[in-house]
Amino acid sequence: MKKRIVTTVIAVIFLLATLLTFTACSPYETVQSLTQKMEETKKYTMNIVMDMTMSYNGQEVHCVADATSKTDVDKIYVSYEVAYDDEEYASANVSLESYIYLDGSVHKIMSREDESEGWSTYETSSSDDGLGFLDGYITVDFDWDKFTEDYFDQEGNTLILKKDKYDEFFPALLADYINYFKVTAGFNQIGIEYSMTVNMYVSTNIIVNMSITNIGTTTVNVPEADK
Repeated sequence: MKKRIVTTVIAVIFLLATLLTFTACSPYETVQSLTQKMEETKKYTMNIVMDMTMSYNGQEVHCVADATSKTDVDKIYVSYEVAYDDEEYASANVSLESYIYLDGSVHKIMSREDESEGWSTYETSSSDDGLGFLDGYITVDFDWDKFTEDYFDQEGNTLILKKDKYDEFFPALLADYINYFKVTAGFNQIGIEYSMTVNMYVSTNIIVNMSITNIGTTTVNVPEADK
């Protein structure tokens, strides 16, 4: 019993020391450390919620997209659901679940729209991340080396991208649509929030909340029976 108590105490002390180490680090250092771990292990989980309001001729339409993406080296699992508030647009609601994996030298995607359906499998490109049309709004393809004092202001554990750095930070043309972009670093997780306004045929306001967790530990198991 005493040995078990001592072991437990040591484990708690070690955990607290680890937490204090991360707390003592600046958010710049924490982001750099975690993103380096992402790139080295190629294992992480993204949870994304997109809140979208579209306006056209004085009419507003609101929908929410909820997605989960798990990356495990050369395997990706994705599930997402897009739901409209207005029953008039209920037919536009969509859900999808898919696995992207390497079968020998061929990239394949296995997907289905509902759990009651069977899987459909076909070849795809190496750039396919399974997010479909959501891919245009969701990315972690940032230049993580730019998460420094030169580009971001700090408020507590949150880094806020400076307005005069938008054009340098985002890909061409995208900067014009971004309202704000901020990152919060924590214990083995990164939170990203940003807002976009796109005025084309339809005016669209989008707020994206993304969390990156399970860095270095995410696993994806492609169902063998359905390959």
